[in-house]
Amino acid sequence: MSDDEIVWEDPPPSSRGGRLPWGDRLKPLIERPNEWAQVTTFPTGAAARSIAGTLRQGKGTVPEGKWEFTARELEDGRGAVYARYLGP
Repeated sequence: MSDDEIVWEDPPPSSRGGRLPWGDRLKPLIERPNEWAQVTTFPTGAAARSIAGTLRQGKGTVPEGKWEFTARELEDGRGAVYARYLGP
């Protein structure tokens, strides 16, 4: 296929998996306000930082209230997303 050629086809399935159910995942944090919790991990620190940034910008579906999100790289090279609920 040359760069000028158009190929009509459906894209292959995503290798990134589905979206995380943030509402369900974050609800338990409401019962323990102001405490940080590791809510998920990703294969890389960059992926975790990207997701934490998306959530900070309000682009993810999270329960009502005020939230904080951050990411850290773990010792094994994976990335972790941390969250805490600050209140209504």
